[in-house]
Amino acid sequence: MSVVTLQLGQCGNQLGYALFDKLSTELMQFDALEKDIFFRNAREKHQPAIARAVVMNSIERAEKGGKWQYDVNNQICQQSGSGNNWAYGYTVHGTASAELVLERVRREVEHCDYFKGFHAIQSLAGGTGSGLGSFISDLLHDNFSHSYLLNSVIWPYQSGEVIVQNYNTLLTMACLSESSNGVLILQNDMADQICQKLLSIPKPSFDQMNQVLANHIASVLLPAQPLQRFGRSQCQLPAIFQELCCHPGYRLMDIKLIPQLSTRSRDFSTHQWSGIMKHLLQMQIANSNLDEGLNWDISLETSQRETINKSISNLLFLRGPDTASCPVNNFLDRKMYVNWNSNQFQVFSASKPFNHYDKTASLLSNSQSVVRPLEKMISKAHQMYAAKAYLHQYAAYDVDLEFFNSCFLRLDQIVLNYTTI
Repeated sequence: MSVVTLQLGQCGNQLGYALFDKLSTELMQFDALEKDIFFRNAREKHQPAIARAVVMNSIERAEKGGKWQYDVNNQICQQSGSGNNWAYGYTVHGTASAELVLERVRREVEHCDYFKGFHAIQSLAGGTGSGLGSFISDLLHDNFSHSYLLNSVIWPYQSGEVIVQNYNTLLTMACLSESSNGVLILQNDMADQICQKLLSIPKPSFDQMNQVLANHIASVLLPAQPLQRFGRSQCQLPAIFQELCCHPGYRLMDIKLIPQLSTRSRDFSTHQWSGIMKHLLQMQIANSNLDEGLNWDISLETSQRETINKSISNLLFLRGPDTASCPVNNFLDRKMYVNWNSNQFQVFSASKPFNHYDKTASLLSNSQSVVRPLEKMISKAHQMYAAKAYLHQYAAYDVDLEFFNSCFLRLDQIVLNYTTI
Protein backbone atom coordinates (compact mmCIF):
# COMPACT_ATOMS: atom_id res chain seq x y z
CA MET A 1 0.00 0.00 0.00
CA SER A 2 1.35 3.43 -0.97
CA VAL A 3 0.42 6.99 -0.02
CA VAL A 4 1.01 10.03 -2.23
CA THR A 5 1.73 13.25 -0.32
CA LEU A 6 0.92 16.75 -1.56
CA GLN A 7 2.91 19.64 -0.08
CA LEU A 8 0.91 22.83 -0.48
CA GLY A 9 2.44 26.27 0.07
CA GLN A 10 5.53 27.33 1.99
CA CYS A 11 4.46 25.87 5.33
CA GLY A 12 3.32 22.63 3.70
CA ASN A 13 6.69 22.32 1.99
CA GLN A 14 8.67 22.94 5.16
CA LEU A 15 6.66 20.47 7.23
CA GLY A 16 6.59 17.98 4.34
CA TYR A 17 10.36 18.09 4.12
CA ALA A 18 10.66 17.48 7.88
CA LEU A 19 8.16 14.62 7.67
CA PHE A 20 9.90 12.80 4.81
CA ASP A 21 13.24 13.26 6.54
CA LYS A 22 11.74 11.71 9.69
CA LEU A 23 10.09 8.88 7.79
CA SER A 24 13.33 8.14 5.94
CA THR A 25 15.25 7.89 9.21
CA GLU A 26 12.70 5.69 10.96
CA LEU A 27 12.08 3.44 7.95
CA MET A 28 15.72 2.34 7.96
CA GLN A 29 14.53 -0.26 10.51
CA PHE A 30 11.82 -1.57 8.16
CA ASP A 31 11.96 -3.77 5.07
CA ALA A 32 11.64 -2.70 1.44
CA LEU A 33 7.90 -3.27 1.14
CA GLU A 34 7.24 -1.15 4.22
CA LYS A 35 9.46 1.64 2.90
CA ASP A 36 7.47 1.48 -0.33
CA ILE A 37 4.54 3.19 1.42
CA PHE A 38 6.21 6.61 1.25
CA PHE A 39 9.21 6.18 -1.07
CA ARG A 40 9.93 4.57 -4.44
CA ASN A 41 13.24 3.47 -5.86
CA ALA A 42 15.18 5.75 -8.16
CA ARG A 43 15.74 4.64 -11.75
CA GLU A 44 19.49 4.42 -11.25
CA LYS A 45 21.02 2.14 -8.65
CA HIS A 46 22.76 3.70 -5.67
CA GLN A 47 20.65 6.87 -5.95
CA PRO A 48 18.52 8.00 -3.00
CA ALA A 49 14.93 6.84 -2.76
CA ILE A 50 12.30 9.20 -4.17
CA ALA A 51 9.54 10.60 -2.00
CA ARG A 52 6.04 9.83 -3.25
CA ALA A 53 5.16 13.51 -3.29
CA VAL A 54 3.81 16.28 -5.48
CA VAL A 55 5.11 19.66 -4.39
CA MET A 56 3.48 23.04 -4.97
CA ASN A 57 6.13 25.79 -4.98
CA SER A 58 9.86 25.21 -5.17
CA ILE A 59 11.87 23.20 -2.66
CA GLU A 60 14.34 25.38 -0.81
CA ARG A 61 16.66 22.56 0.17
CA ALA A 62 18.36 19.99 -2.01
CA GLU A 63 18.71 16.38 -0.92
CA LYS A 64 21.55 15.47 -3.29
CA GLY A 65 23.66 12.77 -1.76
CA GLY A 66 21.19 12.29 1.08
CA LYS A 67 18.98 9.39 2.11
CA TRP A 68 16.09 10.49 -0.12
CA GLN A 69 15.10 13.09 -2.70
CA TYR A 70 12.11 14.66 -4.41
CA ASP A 71 11.25 13.92 -8.03
CA VAL A 72 12.05 17.21 -9.78
CA ASN A 73 9.31 16.45 -12.30
CA ASN A 74 6.76 16.53 -9.49
CA GLN A 75 7.49 20.12 -8.47
CA ILE A 76 5.04 22.78 -9.60
CA CYS A 77 6.49 26.24 -9.16
CA GLN A 78 4.39 29.39 -8.96
CA GLN A 79 5.63 32.85 -9.74
CA SER A 80 3.94 34.50 -6.76
CA GLY A 81 2.05 33.77 -3.57
CA SER A 82 -1.61 34.37 -2.85
CA GLY A 83 -1.25 37.54 -0.79
CA ASN A 84 -2.69 35.81 2.29
CA ASN A 85 -6.01 35.72 0.43
CA TRP A 86 -7.88 32.40 0.43
CA ALA A 87 -10.04 33.53 -2.49
CA TYR A 88 -7.02 34.34 -4.67
CA GLY A 89 -5.38 31.00 -3.86
CA TYR A 90 -8.58 29.11 -4.63
CA THR A 91 -9.88 30.85 -7.75
CA VAL A 92 -6.72 32.17 -9.42
CA HIS A 93 -3.92 29.77 -8.48
CA GLY A 94 -6.27 26.81 -8.22
CA THR A 95 -7.82 27.27 -11.65
CA ALA A 96 -4.45 27.99 -13.29
CA SER A 97 -2.74 24.91 -11.85
CA ALA A 98 -5.58 22.35 -11.95
CA GLU A 99 -4.59 20.57 -15.17
CA LEU A 100 -0.90 20.40 -14.26
CA VAL A 101 -1.61 19.19 -10.73
CA LEU A 102 -3.85 16.39 -11.99
CA GLU A 103 -1.22 15.33 -14.55
CA ARG A 104 1.54 15.17 -11.91
CA VAL A 105 -0.70 13.44 -9.37
CA ARG A 106 -1.84 10.79 -11.86
CA ARG A 107 1.75 10.11 -12.87
CA GLU A 108 2.82 9.61 -9.27
CA VAL A 109 -0.18 7.39 -8.56
CA GLU A 110 0.83 5.22 -11.55
CA HIS A 111 4.17 4.58 -9.82
CA CYS A 112 2.28 2.85 -6.98
CA ASP A 113 1.67 -0.90 -7.11
CA TYR A 114 -1.14 -0.57 -4.59
CA PHE A 115 -2.25 3.04 -4.23
CA LYS A 116 -4.47 3.71 -1.22
CA GLY A 117 -4.80 7.46 -0.73
CA PHE A 118 -3.47 10.99 -0.45
CA HIS A 119 -1.95 12.97 2.37
CA ALA A 120 -2.16 16.75 1.89
CA ILE A 121 -0.09 19.06 4.13
CA GLN A 122 -1.09 22.72 4.28
CA SER A 123 -1.20 25.81 6.45
CA LEU A 124 -4.46 27.54 7.35
CA ALA A 125 -3.12 31.07 7.89
CA GLY A 126 -1.83 32.18 4.48
CA GLY A 127 -3.48 32.22 1.07
CA THR A 128 -1.69 29.45 -0.81
CA GLY A 129 -1.86 26.63 1.73
CA SER A 130 -5.45 27.47 2.62
CA GLY A 131 -6.96 28.57 -0.70
CA LEU A 132 -4.95 26.50 -3.16
CA GLY A 133 -4.99 23.63 -0.67
CA SER A 134 -8.79 23.74 -0.55
CA PHE A 135 -9.01 23.79 -4.35
CA ILE A 136 -6.68 20.81 -4.74
CA SER A 137 -8.59 18.89 -2.07
CA ASP A 138 -11.78 19.49 -4.04
CA LEU A 139 -9.94 18.40 -7.19
CA LEU A 140 -8.77 15.13 -5.60
CA HIS A 141 -12.21 14.47 -4.16
CA ASP A 142 -13.80 14.85 -7.60
CA ASN A 143 -11.19 12.92 -9.61
CA PHE A 144 -10.17 10.19 -7.12
CA SER A 145 -13.48 9.62 -5.40
CA HIS A 146 -12.58 6.04 -4.35
CA SER A 147 -9.29 7.04 -2.70
CA TYR A 148 -8.78 8.29 0.83
CA LEU A 149 -7.75 11.90 1.50
CA LEU A 150 -6.12 12.92 4.78
CA ASN A 151 -5.50 16.64 5.28
CA SER A 152 -2.89 17.64 7.86
CA VAL A 153 -3.56 21.32 8.57
CA ILE A 154 -1.32 23.68 10.53
CA TRP A 155 -3.46 25.72 12.89
CA PRO A 156 -2.11 29.28 13.25
CA TYR A 157 -0.96 30.84 16.50
CA GLN A 158 -3.85 32.12 18.62
CA SER A 159 -1.92 35.40 19.00
CA GLY A 160 -2.04 35.82 15.23
CA GLU A 161 0.34 35.39 12.31
CA VAL A 162 -1.72 36.94 9.50
CA ILE A 163 -4.42 39.54 10.07
CA VAL A 164 -6.96 37.58 7.99
CA GLN A 165 -5.94 34.14 9.27
CA ASN A 166 -9.33 33.52 10.87
CA TYR A 167 -11.09 34.12 7.54
CA ASN A 168 -8.67 31.79 5.76
CA THR A 169 -9.05 29.13 8.46
CA LEU A 170 -12.83 29.40 8.39
CA LEU A 171 -13.05 29.01 4.61
CA THR A 172 -10.56 26.13 4.50
CA MET A 173 -12.13 24.12 7.30
CA ALA A 174 -15.58 24.57 5.76
CA CYS A 175 -14.35 23.30 2.39
CA LEU A 176 -12.43 20.38 3.87
CA SER A 177 -15.52 19.33 5.81
CA GLU A 178 -16.95 18.27 2.44
CA SER A 179 -13.90 17.13 0.44
CA SER A 180 -11.67 15.42 3.04
CA ASN A 181 -12.10 12.01 4.65
CA GLY A 182 -10.33 13.26 7.75
CA VAL A 183 -8.64 16.46 8.95
CA LEU A 184 -5.67 16.19 11.31
CA ILE A 185 -5.26 19.44 13.26
CA LEU A 186 -1.68 20.35 14.22
CA GLN A 187 -1.37 23.52 16.28
CA ASN A 188 1.58 25.90 16.15
CA ASP A 189 0.90 26.81 19.79
CA MET A 190 1.20 23.13 20.76
CA ALA A 191 4.52 22.72 18.92
CA ASP A 192 5.85 25.90 20.52
CA GLN A 193 4.88 24.75 24.02
CA ILE A 194 6.45 21.32 23.52
CA CYS A 195 9.69 22.92 22.35
CA GLN A 196 9.86 25.31 25.29
CA LYS A 197 8.51 23.20 28.16
CA LEU A 198 9.54 19.66 27.23
CA LEU A 199 12.51 20.00 24.87
CA SER A 200 14.12 22.96 26.71
CA ILE A 201 14.27 25.17 23.61
CA PRO A 202 13.59 28.74 24.85
CA LYS A 203 13.02 30.31 21.42
CA PRO A 204 12.16 27.52 18.99
CA SER A 205 12.66 28.06 15.27
CA PHE A 206 10.14 26.98 12.65
CA ASP A 207 12.47 24.10 11.76
CA GLN A 208 12.42 22.86 15.35
CA MET A 209 8.65 23.20 15.55
CA ASN A 210 8.26 21.35 12.26
CA GLN A 211 10.36 18.52 13.65
CA VAL A 212 7.92 18.23 16.57
CA LEU A 213 4.92 18.18 14.21
CA ALA A 214 6.66 15.69 11.90
CA ASN A 215 7.25 13.39 14.88
CA HIS A 216 3.54 13.48 15.68
CA ILE A 217 2.48 12.63 12.13
CA ALA A 218 5.13 9.93 11.66
CA SER A 219 4.16 8.26 14.94
CA VAL A 220 0.75 7.31 13.47
CA LEU A 221 1.61 6.88 9.77
CA LEU A 222 4.64 4.62 10.11
CA PRO A 223 3.89 0.91 9.58
CA ALA A 224 2.19 -0.91 12.43
CA GLN A 225 -0.12 -3.88 12.92
CA PRO A 226 -3.04 -4.68 15.24
CA LEU A 227 -1.76 -5.52 18.72
CA GLN A 228 -0.91 -9.18 19.34
CA ARG A 229 -1.37 -10.15 15.71
CA PHE A 230 1.36 -11.55 13.52
CA GLY A 231 1.97 -10.35 10.00
CA ARG A 232 3.51 -7.56 8.04
CA SER A 233 3.25 -4.04 9.43
CA GLN A 234 1.56 -1.57 7.12
CA CYS A 235 0.34 1.99 6.99
CA GLN A 236 -2.96 2.24 8.84
CA LEU A 237 -4.48 4.98 6.66
CA PRO A 238 -7.63 2.92 5.91
CA ALA A 239 -8.09 2.11 9.61
CA ILE A 240 -7.82 5.80 10.48
CA PHE A 241 -10.83 6.62 8.35
CA GLN A 242 -12.81 3.44 9.02
CA GLU A 243 -12.37 3.62 12.79
CA LEU A 244 -12.07 7.34 13.51
CA CYS A 245 -13.93 9.18 10.75
CA CYS A 246 -16.85 6.90 9.95
CA HIS A 247 -19.44 9.69 10.47
CA PRO A 248 -19.36 12.71 8.10
CA GLY A 249 -20.18 15.11 10.93
CA TYR A 250 -17.12 14.09 12.94
CA ARG A 251 -13.91 14.08 10.92
CA LEU A 252 -11.49 16.19 12.99
CA MET A 253 -8.52 14.59 14.72
CA ASP A 254 -5.49 15.42 16.84
CA ILE A 255 -2.45 13.52 18.14
CA LYS A 256 -1.01 13.21 21.63
CA LEU A 257 2.53 11.80 21.79
CA ILE A 258 4.56 10.62 24.78
CA PRO A 259 7.39 10.76 25.82
CA GLN A 260 8.98 13.97 24.57
CA LEU A 261 12.14 15.05 26.36
CA SER A 262 15.22 17.13 25.73
CA THR A 263 18.29 15.21 24.58
CA ARG A 264 19.96 15.66 27.96
CA SER A 265 16.94 14.37 29.88
CA ARG A 266 16.33 11.53 27.45
CA ASP A 267 19.78 10.09 28.04
CA PHE A 268 19.00 9.67 31.74
CA SER A 269 15.37 8.54 31.49
CA THR A 270 13.75 5.12 31.36
CA HIS A 271 10.08 4.48 30.71
CA GLN A 272 7.63 1.72 31.55
CA TRP A 273 4.44 1.03 29.62
CA SER A 274 2.34 1.44 32.76
CA GLY A 275 3.65 4.98 33.38
CA ILE A 276 3.30 5.97 29.73
CA MET A 277 -0.31 4.75 29.63
CA LYS A 278 -1.20 6.52 32.88
CA HIS A 279 0.04 9.87 31.59
CA LEU A 280 -1.38 9.45 28.09
CA LEU A 281 -4.82 8.63 29.46
CA GLN A 282 -4.77 11.72 31.65
CA MET A 283 -3.59 13.86 28.72
CA GLN A 284 -6.60 12.66 26.76
CA ILE A 285 -9.37 13.06 29.34
CA ALA A 286 -7.96 16.42 30.55
CA ASN A 287 -7.29 17.56 26.95
CA SER A 288 -3.61 18.38 27.36
CA ASN A 289 -0.96 18.11 24.66
CA LEU A 290 1.81 17.94 27.27
CA ASP A 291 2.34 15.40 30.02
CA GLU A 292 3.87 18.16 32.15
CA GLY A 293 1.58 20.06 34.54
CA LEU A 294 -1.36 17.71 34.04
CA ASN A 295 -4.59 18.37 35.91
CA TRP A 296 -5.03 15.12 37.81
CA ASP A 297 -8.25 16.32 39.44
CA ILE A 298 -10.12 15.60 36.21
CA SER A 299 -11.08 11.94 36.13
CA LEU A 300 -13.63 9.63 34.60
CA GLU A 301 -15.24 9.33 38.04
CA THR A 302 -15.71 13.06 38.58
CA SER A 303 -19.22 14.40 39.05
CA GLN A 304 -18.42 17.27 36.67
CA ARG A 305 -18.66 15.22 33.50
CA GLU A 306 -18.51 18.31 31.29
CA THR A 307 -14.83 18.71 32.15
CA ILE A 308 -13.93 15.41 30.48
CA ASN A 309 -12.69 15.44 26.89
CA LYS A 310 -15.14 12.94 25.43
CA SER A 311 -14.07 10.90 22.41
CA ILE A 312 -15.82 9.60 19.32
CA SER A 313 -13.04 7.06 18.85
CA ASN A 314 -9.32 6.60 19.55
CA LEU A 315 -6.46 4.74 17.90
CA LEU A 316 -3.44 3.94 20.07
CA PHE A 317 -0.03 3.34 18.46
CA LEU A 318 2.63 1.59 20.57
CA ARG A 319 6.23 1.46 19.34
CA GLY A 320 8.96 -0.48 21.09
CA PRO A 321 9.59 -3.87 22.71
CA ASP A 322 7.08 -5.97 24.64
CA THR A 323 4.00 -4.03 23.53
CA ALA A 324 1.84 -7.08 24.33
CA SER A 325 2.38 -6.36 28.05
CA CYS A 326 1.21 -2.74 27.74
CA PRO A 327 -1.85 -2.09 29.96
CA VAL A 328 -4.48 -0.53 27.69
CA ASN A 329 -7.71 -1.48 29.46
CA ASN A 330 -8.26 2.00 30.93
CA PHE A 331 -8.74 3.29 27.39
CA LEU A 332 -11.73 0.93 27.09
CA ASP A 333 -13.72 2.77 29.77
CA ARG A 334 -17.02 3.67 28.12
CA LYS A 335 -17.24 6.90 30.12
CA MET A 336 -14.59 8.27 27.75
CA TYR A 337 -16.76 7.76 24.68
CA VAL A 338 -20.03 8.65 23.03
CA ASN A 339 -22.81 6.09 23.35
CA TRP A 340 -23.66 5.76 19.65
CA ASN A 341 -20.31 4.60 18.24
CA SER A 342 -19.42 0.92 18.55
CA ASN A 343 -15.88 1.28 17.09
CA GLN A 344 -14.39 3.20 19.97
CA PHE A 345 -10.83 1.96 20.49
CA GLN A 346 -8.17 -0.03 18.68
CA VAL A 347 -4.48 -0.63 19.34
CA PHE A 348 -1.67 -0.92 16.78
CA SER A 349 1.93 -1.80 17.56
CA ALA A 350 5.39 -2.10 16.07
CA SER A 351 8.41 -3.68 17.73
CA LYS A 352 10.74 -1.03 16.32
CA PRO A 353 11.53 1.87 18.68
CA PHE A 354 10.65 5.39 17.58
CA ASN A 355 12.41 8.75 17.84
CA HIS A 356 15.34 7.41 19.91
CA TYR A 357 13.05 6.24 22.74
CA ASP A 358 12.79 2.57 23.63
CA LYS A 359 9.02 2.96 24.19
CA THR A 360 6.63 5.52 22.73
CA ALA A 361 2.86 5.83 22.53
CA SER A 362 0.75 8.13 20.38
CA LEU A 363 -3.01 8.57 20.53
CA LEU A 364 -4.78 9.59 17.34
CA SER A 365 -8.11 10.85 18.55
CA ASN A 366 -11.43 12.11 17.22
CA SER A 367 -12.67 13.97 20.29
CA GLN A 368 -13.94 17.22 21.74
CA SER A 369 -10.39 18.57 21.91
CA VAL A 370 -11.02 20.31 18.58
CA VAL A 371 -13.86 22.45 19.98
CA ARG A 372 -11.79 25.08 21.75
CA PRO A 373 -9.65 26.23 18.78
CA LEU A 374 -12.68 26.08 16.48
CA GLU A 375 -14.79 28.26 18.76
CA LYS A 376 -12.05 30.86 19.17
CA MET A 377 -11.43 31.03 15.44
CA ILE A 378 -15.12 31.34 14.57
CA SER A 379 -15.63 34.05 17.18
CA LYS A 380 -12.75 36.16 15.84
CA ALA A 381 -13.88 35.64 12.25
CA HIS A 382 -17.42 36.73 13.23
CA GLN A 383 -16.08 39.93 14.78
CA MET A 384 -14.19 40.84 11.62
CA TYR A 385 -17.12 39.82 9.44
CA ALA A 386 -19.57 41.97 11.43
CA ALA A 387 -17.25 44.95 10.92
CA LYS A 388 -17.00 44.08 7.18
CA ALA A 389 -13.22 44.09 7.55
CA TYR A 390 -11.25 42.99 4.46
CA LEU A 391 -14.30 41.42 2.83
CA HIS A 392 -13.67 43.39 -0.36
CA GLN A 393 -10.39 41.51 -0.85
CA TYR A 394 -12.31 38.24 -1.03
CA ALA A 395 -15.23 39.63 -3.04
CA ALA A 396 -12.73 40.66 -5.74
CA TYR A 397 -12.24 36.92 -6.43
CA ASP A 398 -15.88 35.81 -6.23
CA VAL A 399 -16.02 34.89 -2.55
CA ASP A 400 -19.10 36.86 -1.54
CA LEU A 401 -21.16 37.25 1.64
CA GLU A 402 -23.33 34.28 0.77
CA PHE A 403 -20.28 32.03 0.59
CA PHE A 404 -19.00 33.35 3.93
CA ASN A 405 -22.40 32.73 5.52
CA SER A 406 -22.49 29.15 4.25
CA CYS A 407 -19.03 28.54 5.72
CA PHE A 408 -20.06 29.97 9.09
CA LEU A 409 -23.09 27.67 9.10
CA ARG A 410 -20.99 24.59 8.30
CA LEU A 411 -18.47 25.33 11.05
CA ASP A 412 -21.18 26.22 13.58
CA GLN A 413 -22.78 22.85 12.87
CA ILE A 414 -19.47 21.02 13.40
CA VAL A 415 -18.95 22.77 16.75
CA LEU A 416 -22.52 21.86 17.74
CA ASN A 417 -21.90 18.24 16.74
CA TYR A 418 -18.89 17.96 19.03
CA THR A 419 -20.23 19.96 21.98
CA THR A 420 -23.46 17.96 22.25
CA ILE A 421 -22.03 14.44 22.18
